[in-house]
Amino acid sequence: MKASTLDALPVSMASALRSKEATVELYRSILRLHRTKLPPKMRGLGDTYVKAEFRLHRSAKPQFLGSFFKAWDGYAESLRQRTSVTGFGAPLGEEVGKLTDDQRSMLAKLATEARELGK
Repeated sequence: MKASTLDALPVSMASALRSKEATVELYRSILRLHRTKLPPKMRGLGDTYVKAEFRLHRSAKPQFLGSFFKAWDGYAESLRQRTSVTGFGAPLGEEVGKLTDDQRSMLAKLATEARELGK
């Protein structure tokens, strides 16, 4: 949809459409990056995780969407900068302390699955 068409819509509808377009583009770009930047085993895990997260975000409250997009934009950028398909991961440091119990549980599950894939 052209910007001029969006400008003619009510603000709430225009922002919803922009948000949907931005969401779809981010989602697709991450899946494309997975194809080129991740080894096959990690790609399967990554694709499954991305699909689940984006599916869950549909019902997220608007106040959480900014941090959702910021985190996934950062992830996409980190994949773009990768020159190799080895040597994944980075220390989380203080960020772990900011996670909710559910997020810590998801992180532990993800770490277990990643270790299994690495065997």
